Amino acid sequence: MGRIKGKTAAMIVTASALLVAVGACADNGGTSEETKERISSAVTSTPEPGPAEALRSSVQATASELVSSIQATASSLVSGIGEVWDDAKLSAFVATFRTAYPSLSSDRDDESIESIVQETCADIGSGASTEELVAKVTETATNNGTAPTEDQANRILQLVRPACP
Repeated sequence: MGRIKGKTAAMIVTASALLVAVGACADNGGTSEETKERISSAVTSTPEPGPAEALRSSVQATASELVSSIQATASSLVSGIGEVWDDAKLSAFVATFRTAYPSLSSDRDDESIESIVQETCADIGSGASTEELVAKVTETATNNGTAPTEDQANRILQLVRPACP
């Protein structure tokens, strides 16, 4: 029904342009600059939007704003996903660490072992060198005076990397 009203409005504008053109030509028998101006103005003018056009325009504007809002929200969620710790990866690291290094994991709670991953990943993210990362692993994996060997620290670092967000 809105399309019919739009076609009707277009027909009215066209008919009005023709009437203006015929009326202008009848006044002085020729096509003066004023007549050309009237014809051009009548043909290029647009009618006032009706209720259907106004509603459609409003819906389009609202939809456009909604899409922009959704895109912005999705973008922030996607960028935040990388910063969230994956509980499955942390749990796998803790289980592997406890199995492989019983002397470094005895009397430690899971959060203490998870901190090895979290602190080392922070250093990885800031661009620390391998030597600095091994030192961080050695520091955070040390348990009650028992420190990992350099070889153990390197292996623990290999376990840490895939657990980083």
